[in-house]
Amino acid sequence: MKMLGRKILLKTQDDDIVVDIDTIVYCIADGNQCKIKLEDDHEFMAQKPLKHMEYYLDDVSFFRINRGIIINLAFIDNYDEDKGMHVMMTEGTAFPVAVRRRKDFLEYCKYCSSAVQS
Repeated sequence: MKMLGRKILLKTQDDDIVVDIDTIVYCIADGNQCKIKLEDDHEFMAQKPLKHMEYYLDDVSFFRINRGIIINLAFIDNYDEDKGMHVMMTEGTAFPVAVRRRKDFLEYCKYCSSAVQS
């Protein structure tokens, strides 16, 4: 895995793919691989664990909401705090936010929204 500005080079089983980081909607852990969903609905399996993806996506746009999922905050449609917190992504997928991550998630969302308004 290699960084190329705001792009990242990812190995899949068949190819190497260059992906614009801003188009990543979410990453889901799958053993030592990672399912990546892009803004254009393209999905693929990267040959790296989620921990490696977290390292490369560690900026203000991404947040690890639980042990197995990193989301791009730019693609959050809304979140629901009733009956356990869930995040709804713009493409329609809903993910649970871990109990231990909820406070950080809410503070992060509040910080990001106030930074955008400033």
